[in-house]
Amino acid sequence: MPVGALIPVFVQRDVEDSLAAGIAAEGWRGHANLLCYSFTWHQPYVGVLNGHVHTGLELSMVLSGEIDIYYDDATVTCGPGGLWLCGMWEPHAWRINQESTQSISLIFLPELLGDEIAEGPPYLAPFALPPSRRPQLTDRGQRDRVLSIGRDIYRESAEQRSFWKTAVRLDLLRLLTEISRVCDVATSFPGEPPADANHGSLARLLPALRMVHETPGRRVSVADAAAACALSVSRFGHLFRSTTGTSFGRFCLRVRLMLAAHHLLSTDHTVSAIAEEAGFVDVSHLARSFARYFGCTPTQYRVHREQAGSGPPPQAGPAGRKH
Repeated sequence: MPVGALIPVFVQRDVEDSLAAGIAAEGWRGHANLLCYSFTWHQPYVGVLNGHVHTGLELSMVLSGEIDIYYDDATVTCGPGGLWLCGMWEPHAWRINQESTQSISLIFLPELLGDEIAEGPPYLAPFALPPSRRPQLTDRGQRDRVLSIGRDIYRESAEQRSFWKTAVRLDLLRLLTEISRVCDVATSFPGEPPADANHGSLARLLPALRMVHETPGRRVSVADAAAACALSVSRFGHLFRSTTGTSFGRFCLRVRLMLAAHHLLSTDHTVSAIAEEAGFVDVSHLARSFARYFGCTPTQYRVHREQAGSGPPPQAGPAGRKH
């Protein structure tokens, strides 16, 4: 069942705006602001199903309590030390099951991970797997290690001492290293060399990603994207899918759908105008695509949000962020 059939998945604009600010301030090769979120829940609203889609990769961890995570093709229950991963523009939802639940989430652009290191962990490989196959830490020792790292991130975010962002970035790499140890790249990507699922591949795709992010309402062709990356169309398509887990066309569609969703929530533009702004042929084209991803029409999405309001506000985390 699609996530949208459970609840309309709203665009997390705070995340989008923070990423945009980081890119504008430092460019795509800057690192300091590309980790746009470090946040946690304290005694959150139990049993409330929430959802969103955002640019960037997400790595989240339960420190205490229990959370259910809903993807399009899988549901994962996470207890202490449990992790969940989300790819870029991947719809997902979550439900907190216990009042004592605390969790921490990191949303970041891949550039934050730095340059590819020879024989280093394939950090992006787990994000490219289908949700049902993404690794979970079952070994007690591994779970204890990731819990320790998660608590370190919590303390750094709460205290914000000198260089705390650098410390959090290093802790993120430690978490991804632990995950990579249980993700068998050879099995997960049969016939693919590990390098194709590593950061170096995404770096080659950045010109195409930049084209889409900078002009989300523009329909970027595969040929233009491949040319921007100095790759053939066939090689670009193969590399994009092996690196991100989706096709370039599907990725672009998600970006334009998120732009439409944002305009539905933040403007009084007509659905027809929004369809044009988001690069759809007409209202019918937008409505068909929107319903497949969100489980409702654009008009229903807008009305539901207006009726629901902002909903119960989640608690602020130690760095003043909210999820």
